[in-house]
Amino acid sequence: MAEDRRTAGSTAGHYATFRVQFEPHPDIYLNGTNPLQLIAELHELGDCTLIPYLDKVPRMSELDPARCLIRFDAFVTTRAGRNAIHDVFMVAEGESKVVVEEIDDPETLREEPFKRLGEILAERGVAKPEDIEAAVRNQLRIGEMLVDGAMDPNYVKAAVEEQEHVRCSCQKLQSEMRAQSIRVSSEKLNDLVDLVGELVTLQARLAQTAARIGNTELDKTVIERLNDPLVHIIRNSLDHGIERHNPVS
Repeated sequence: MAEDRRTAGSTAGHYATFRVQFEPHPDIYLNGTNPLQLIAELHELGDCTLIPYLDKVPRMSELDPARCLIRFDAFVTTRAGRNAIHDVFMVAEGESKVVVEEIDDPETLREEPFKRLGEILAERGVAKPEDIEAAVRNQLRIGEMLVDGAMDPNYVKAAVEEQEHVRCSCQKLQSEMRAQSIRVSSEKLNDLVDLVGELVTLQARLAQTAARIGNTELDKTVIERLNDPLVHIIRNSLDHGIERHNPVS
């Protein structure tokens, strides 16, 4: 059983963080499918954090090695797109439970803080929004709710890992984007502005000269010979006009 909770911005080529809930069918081994291989393929798509749930695994004396009783949550930040995630689980989506949901857009500049644990738990349906609001009003922490037995610690651990994954992925991507951006000092920008001004003046003078010449005919060979040097001069001006005047060794 596959479930797809779509939001905007989940197409290939755009970085997005997905929450993937994967609960293999207990008899998944019988058709030759290895869930760990699927998890390995998921890791190849990008940064991936995996949370296993072992609450259904019995004691060793009652364990049946032919049945898969482990389920997983995975948080994946990738630019491969939602369809690539579904492709990973294509062989298991018939009977196994696969839920793919986009939870964050790390390429967007943030104006709001990262989601709190209570928001994540309510979003996942683990805790009721009214219970979270009541806990906030009573100034209860998630740890205190655990002590009271109001919440499964596995879900809280998954929410903490999700929060950390989103934060780290966002910070990593933003750092990479800043490292790749072009930074020009104010001195070089002033040189560039002066260069643009000189080019504008040159263009105006050429236009005035052309107006004075009027319909004067020029030899085609002369025009062809002038074209490449002029283009070369302008390109060199743009490419090297803001460089420091260091001596060439």
